Amino acid sequence: MRVLNAVFAVSSVLLLLSTVWLVLADYNRPWRIHQREAIRWDAAMTRGVLEGEEIKAARGQIEAITAERAELEQQVASEQGDEIAEHEQTIAAQHNVIERLKLPLANERGRVNPKLQEIELASSKYGPDLPEAKALREELKPIQNAIVEMERQTVEAKQAKEEAQAQIAKIREQISDRDARLMDLQRKEDSLQERLAQLHPTGVEALTKLIRDSPLLDWLNPSEKVQQVVVPEVLVDLNFMRVESIDRCHSCHFNIDKPAFEREQLRVFAERQVAGDAGTDINKVEQPSVMIGFWHNAVDALPSLRGQLKGISDDALRSLNELRADAGLEKFKNIEQLLSHAMLDTGVTDEQASAWHERLRYLRDDLQAALKQSLGKVQYER
Repeated sequence: MRVLNAVFAVSSVLLLLSTVWLVLADYNRPWRIHQREAIRWDAAMTRGVLEGEEIKAARGQIEAITAERAELEQQVASEQGDEIAEHEQTIAAQHNVIERLKLPLANERGRVNPKLQEIELASSKYGPDLPEAKALREELKPIQNAIVEMERQTVEAKQAKEEAQAQIAKIREQISDRDARLMDLQRKEDSLQERLAQLHPTGVEALTKLIRDSPLLDWLNPSEKVQQVVVPEVLVDLNFMRVESIDRCHSCHFNIDKPAFEREQLRVFAERQVAGDAGTDINKVEQPSVMIGFWHNAVDALPSLRGQLKGISDDALRSLNELRADAGLEKFKNIEQLLSHAMLDTGVTDEQASAWHERLRYLRDDLQAALKQSLGKVQYER
């Protein structure tokens, strides 16, 4: 009996452990990891755009236009406030006329069809020229005249209201133009903020996402899903029938349909982040050059390339020192001093920053070319 209990206990523990392992294995399936990494990249790139020069410039324009709008609002209120108030009173009065006529007009229109039916019935019963039919037609005339009059009054009221609205719009045209420009400028930032909130939620939203994606709870409505696309034009032969193919490639290649995630775009983004962390003002340089020291050390590690490395280093030192000389700064004495300051401080004016990083890029390209030529393409790419 004790042996049976021990076997049962061991098997229960093993079953529990295998269940936990199964849940964790499912939670960490490769396609889920790819999607998490893709979402982190997407959030980082969205945050980078929000912190970029374009959005900062848009915010500056928003502040300037908001100030202009406030001045225009004050100017219009002081110079044409009475005229606007008069037009607003006209709009309110004509609106009241339109609303007051709605119910009586509807009632009179509702009386027309029953009266027409009475006339038709009387005409078929007594004849159209007999007094009974004529009397009913006479009763219809006042109703029709009332409808025509109320419709005329409604049209006149609408025209007067629209004219007053047009006059106000003309007076406030410049203010409306500022409002439209503000909406256009704000729309992109709002869209990016909304997207960032979806990709990287905070507060209650973050807790909700955590619960949605938790093991054993992700069957409800998880944010990580198998991305399945049915391709009706491509059929799969199953011997007994041909069915539409199903493409699930997007589950792993999560951002493959977004131009911002092309290899070159990702490289540029990553380099800008590295440059920013190294102290470079990336808002002043469109394409900073990074990891110069890494490539220099990689070439220096190969004795056969040290002679070539000296020539490359001397050319780069001479080229970059020309920019420092133009800026009135002391020249770097050797390549080591240049590499230690290359990212932290370009040592040149803001106007020369792009040229500085362009020449650093030439240095990096020369180092990579030398390394590729020595190692071969296959070994170099590894």
